[in-house]
Amino acid sequence: MSEFHDAVSSLLEALEKGLSIIKAQKKRRPKDQASSKTTPEAQLNRSLKKNHTEVKKTYSRDLARFGAGFAAGDGSRSPFIDIQDSYSAEHWFFVYH
Repeated sequence: MSEFHDAVSSLLEALEKGLSIIKAQKKRRPKDQASSKTTPEAQLNRSLKKNHTEVKKTYSRDLARFGAGFAAGDGSRSPFIDIQDSYSAEHWFFVYH
Protein backbone atom coordinates (compact mmCIF):
# COMPACT_ATOMS: atom_id res chain seq x y z
CA MET A 1 0.00 0.00 0.00
CA SER A 2 2.55 2.57 1.15
CA GLU A 3 5.60 3.23 3.24
CA PHE A 4 3.64 3.79 6.46
CA HIS A 5 1.50 0.70 5.91
CA ASP A 6 4.66 -1.31 5.22
CA ALA A 7 6.24 -0.02 8.44
CA VAL A 8 3.21 -1.04 10.50
CA SER A 9 3.16 -4.44 8.78
CA SER A 10 6.86 -4.91 9.56
CA LEU A 11 6.27 -4.02 13.19
CA LEU A 12 3.42 -6.53 13.46
CA GLU A 13 5.57 -9.17 11.78
CA ALA A 14 8.41 -8.53 14.25
CA LEU A 15 6.01 -8.92 17.18
CA GLU A 16 4.69 -12.17 15.69
CA LYS A 17 8.23 -13.51 15.23
CA GLY A 18 9.02 -12.70 18.85
CA LEU A 19 5.96 -14.66 19.95
CA SER A 20 6.98 -17.58 17.72
CA ILE A 21 10.46 -17.65 19.25
CA ILE A 22 9.07 -17.74 22.78
CA LYS A 23 6.62 -20.49 21.81
CA ALA A 24 9.43 -22.57 20.28
CA GLN A 25 11.55 -22.15 23.42
CA LYS A 26 8.67 -23.34 25.60
CA LYS A 27 8.35 -26.51 23.50
CA ARG A 28 12.05 -27.31 23.94
CA ARG A 29 11.95 -26.83 27.70
CA PRO A 30 11.83 -30.01 29.77
CA LYS A 31 8.31 -30.87 30.94
CA ASP A 32 9.32 -30.82 34.61
CA GLN A 33 10.48 -27.21 34.34
CA ALA A 34 7.33 -25.23 35.15
CA SER A 35 6.76 -21.85 33.58
CA SER A 36 5.88 -19.13 36.04
CA LYS A 37 3.74 -16.12 35.16
CA THR A 38 6.39 -13.87 36.67
CA THR A 39 9.41 -15.00 34.67
CA PRO A 40 10.92 -12.48 32.24
CA GLU A 41 9.91 -14.82 29.41
CA ALA A 42 6.26 -14.81 30.51
CA GLN A 43 6.28 -11.03 30.92
CA LEU A 44 7.79 -10.59 27.46
CA ASN A 45 5.22 -12.96 25.99
CA ARG A 46 2.35 -10.95 27.52
CA SER A 47 3.87 -7.68 26.36
CA LEU A 48 4.34 -8.89 22.78
CA LYS A 49 0.76 -10.19 22.62
CA LYS A 50 -0.68 -7.00 24.07
CA ASN A 51 1.36 -4.71 21.82
CA HIS A 52 0.59 -6.77 18.71
CA THR A 53 -3.14 -6.61 19.44
CA GLU A 54 -3.03 -2.91 20.30
CA VAL A 55 -1.05 -1.89 17.19
CA LYS A 56 -3.25 -3.97 14.89
CA LYS A 57 -6.49 -2.68 16.44
CA THR A 58 -5.43 0.97 16.41
CA TYR A 59 -4.05 0.85 12.87
CA SER A 60 -7.18 -0.91 11.55
CA ARG A 61 -9.43 1.59 13.31
CA ASP A 62 -7.54 4.60 11.97
CA LEU A 63 -7.29 3.12 8.48
CA ALA A 64 -11.07 2.64 8.42
CA ARG A 65 -11.58 6.14 9.78
CA PHE A 66 -9.16 8.06 7.55
CA GLY A 67 -8.98 5.83 4.47
CA ALA A 68 -6.16 5.03 2.09
CA GLY A 69 -4.53 8.42 2.63
CA PHE A 70 -3.77 7.35 6.19
CA ALA A 71 -1.95 4.25 4.94
CA ALA A 72 0.09 6.44 2.61
CA GLY A 73 1.27 8.66 5.44
CA ASP A 74 2.24 12.29 4.98
CA GLY A 75 5.36 11.55 2.97
CA SER A 76 7.66 13.48 5.27
CA ARG A 77 8.92 13.38 8.78
CA SER A 78 7.41 15.51 11.45
CA PRO A 79 9.31 18.75 12.20
CA PHE A 80 9.32 17.71 15.86
CA ILE A 81 11.29 14.58 14.95
CA ASP A 82 13.83 16.72 13.09
CA ILE A 83 14.26 18.90 16.18
CA GLN A 84 14.70 15.84 18.37
CA ASP A 85 17.33 14.46 16.01
CA SER A 86 19.42 17.60 16.46
CA TYR A 87 19.80 16.97 20.20
CA SER A 88 21.61 14.18 21.93
CA ALA A 89 19.89 11.50 23.96
CA GLU A 90 21.51 13.01 27.06
CA HIS A 91 19.83 16.34 26.36
CA TRP A 92 16.37 14.73 26.21
CA PHE A 93 17.07 12.71 29.33
CA PHE A 94 17.75 15.87 31.33
CA VAL A 95 14.82 17.74 29.81
CA TYR A 96 12.32 15.07 30.86
CA HIS A 97 13.85 13.93 34.16
